[in-house]
Amino acid sequence: MNSSGDLHDGFDDDRDRLDRDHDLVAVRSLGAALTVDPAVLARVRARIVAADDTSPRPAAPGSAAIPLNGRARRAGSRPPAARLRRRVFLGAAAAVLAIGLTLPAVLPHGAATAEATEVLKASARAAQDNPDPVVGPDQYLKITSVNLWASGAPDTGMWQDKEIITVYKPGDPSRDWVMTRSGRAHLKPLNAQGTKVMQRNPPTPPEYHRAKNGDFYGPRMADWQQPTDAWMADLPRDPDALYQRLEDRARGHGNGLADSMFTYGVDLLRTGQVPYDLRAALFEVMSRIDGVSVTATSTDLEGRIGTALAITGPWDERKELILDQDTGQVLGERTTSGATYAQWLKPGTVMMLTSVTTEVVDSAPSE
Repeated sequence: MNSSGDLHDGFDDDRDRLDRDHDLVAVRSLGAALTVDPAVLARVRARIVAADDTSPRPAAPGSAAIPLNGRARRAGSRPPAARLRRRVFLGAAAAVLAIGLTLPAVLPHGAATAEATEVLKASARAAQDNPDPVVGPDQYLKITSVNLWASGAPDTGMWQDKEIITVYKPGDPSRDWVMTRSGRAHLKPLNAQGTKVMQRNPPTPPEYHRAKNGDFYGPRMADWQQPTDAWMADLPRDPDALYQRLEDRARGHGNGLADSMFTYGVDLLRTGQVPYDLRAALFEVMSRIDGVSVTATSTDLEGRIGTALAITGPWDERKELILDQDTGQVLGERTTSGATYAQWLKPGTVMMLTSVTTEVVDSAPSE
């Protein structure tokens, strides 16, 4: 597995403390047409200097990298020419001013685009302002996910399935959880080979499960992809500490640190079970992931319109997390194919589209 060195360009530990006049001269040297706001420059410089203090903090994976095209670069790939190696303040300040961004904070980590950062911070505030519904001891939190999934492989044939999964989480933890699955129904082929391959793979049957603690397929090892209440309670609510926990899990997995961190964060959020205070902290953490950008609007499978936070995956696919930034709730996900699979799959093909809804109900279905 490649290291994350190509994803984050670190500040040198011995960077110089440039004074204000030297900063202005250096930035203006980038071009006569560049307009420099001394107040903005001073704020950026102060934040970078502050980021180099000696107070305890989690180990930083790199600088506040500013994605110039909204995409995360994979480890081992050629970094864009515009991503300068920052020996001193000049590189970061020039990047901020040259592309016209107002950086909300210079963090000791990577960074999403300025617009994505604002959306995530607004969602974090909304999550804090909208506590979770109270589930009585005789009630259930009903979590419904409607899913369109791409099945198969691009070179041998792909098709689209639909499945509805509903989980009933009891308010009394001593009671059984219930899960129903509709089974994966074939919808349509996604490429020329998909029809034959789809016919050779029959739809899956419906399922019904009851189990303590939601262990429907046997005891599970709690993680970002299959969390338990105890595991989530143990996660820190401090964004710096939570960032470190997520980074530790993602490092060495998947296709680059940024992509893996985004994926693990989405894995947790899609469960519909994340407490509001943890959601708020996780939104703050995701605002620090290099390459996360924002789409003005995106629609989930139920037709609800939200704001999409996106990152480009290792095969040029675009992964979106759709949020209601007014409530801090996750609406769903959307993934579309990129140019890498163009010979087998039309770019922009929807490979995954989901919706997640939650409500408190008084009963769960029996088999």
